[in-house]
Amino acid sequence: MVTSYNIPVVNETRSPDCWEVQISGNYLFFANGYDGVYVFDISHPEKLELVTSYLDVDYAHDLAITKDMIILADYKNGCQLISAHGIAGEQHIDTGIQPKIVRSDYKPYIQEESMVKIFSRGQIHSCFLDDQYIYMACGTEGLEIVDIVDPRNVIAKFKTDGTAYDVVVSGTIAYLSCGGKGLHAIDLSDIHNPRLIKTIGAGRFLNDMWINHDRIILRTDTWATTGCVDISDKFNPKISVKDLSIDHFMLQVSDDVFSENYFAAANSKSLLVLKYAKNPLSLEKIAVIQEPTNGVAVKDHYIYRTSRSKSLHVYNAENPSNPHEVYSEKLTTSSSQSEKLSIEGNQLYLTTDRSVMIYDLAQADKPKFIKEIVVPGIEGNYIYGRIKSRNNKLYVCAGYSGLWIIENK
Repeated sequence: MVTSYNIPVVNETRSPDCWEVQISGNYLFFANGYDGVYVFDISHPEKLELVTSYLDVDYAHDLAITKDMIILADYKNGCQLISAHGIAGEQHIDTGIQPKIVRSDYKPYIQEESMVKIFSRGQIHSCFLDDQYIYMACGTEGLEIVDIVDPRNVIAKFKTDGTAYDVVVSGTIAYLSCGGKGLHAIDLSDIHNPRLIKTIGAGRFLNDMWINHDRIILRTDTWATTGCVDISDKFNPKISVKDLSIDHFMLQVSDDVFSENYFAAANSKSLLVLKYAKNPLSLEKIAVIQEPTNGVAVKDHYIYRTSRSKSLHVYNAENPSNPHEVYSEKLTTSSSQSEKLSIEGNQLYLTTDRSVMIYDLAQADKPKFIKEIVVPGIEGNYIYGRIKSRNNKLYVCAGYSGLWIIENK
């Protein structure tokens, strides 16, 4: 071995996962799974030098180099063309410019019959909705805010360190999870001029979040650890020191709670009941039901679970340590799999890979199917997170394919 190179944590790495290496001239291009694409100067092979990186990916699996372009196979995002002028191709000029996705047809807003599409120059991983605004976590572009009534009206853009994966809002504070760069607390008192007030949790990989009143549950890596944040003092959030380790991939945590401090959580192998404790700030596993779970939601003392086998299950959790199933049904959808859940009012929204199924929860222990709305044109695109609903509209995050807003007629 001549040399080795450990990619530093400050570059937002998760677990090293090398998939493909290409060499062009004196540059080595390295597809590193969740971590993105790294470019090294190999003029002196015994001393590799990191030149630049491209981090806003889903999973960098394979790559090829041609002229001034990196062609990247990026899992859920499909094929990305990344402009790398000066470091790809025959001419090697150190421009100091960060690689960027090539989107010659970029438009910030498109109206298609009953659907609106909003685009960012980053990929829209998730959104948070209130009565006035749509808050979007836009990858390397940070936080973007638009008017919920007229999404063409851009209210603010705020770039932060790291890649923005998720956003939740409490009062006038937005919390933006940015991978290894931590959780950013952003003051929105002046909505047109967001202001960073604090960063916590840097060095862990903070991504998906679920908020309930004065607490946030969040994934602290890409696999199976979960933490929590106390936001009772909104200007001074505190993150749990010790993460809760889960055996398999954590897919979703309920936004609502039951019995005051209990959350439901979904991982690929089981349904979990987690208890939130404020002192010391921590999460505890209370119950584990060994059933594959893709999505969870909570209403009153009922837990709702979906599985990849396209089924919906309801559990009575009056005793949090011993939830028991009271109802189940096979889904009638033609979609290939069921995904995550959300609740608005008395309606349950079940995301599939190409649609949303809506259930009435007037009888909480026996959801009544109302209708299924197929997301037009979603084939070939990936739905990030769960489809959300507000004011008779559905909000679908589709990464580089934008945020899709569909009339819920």
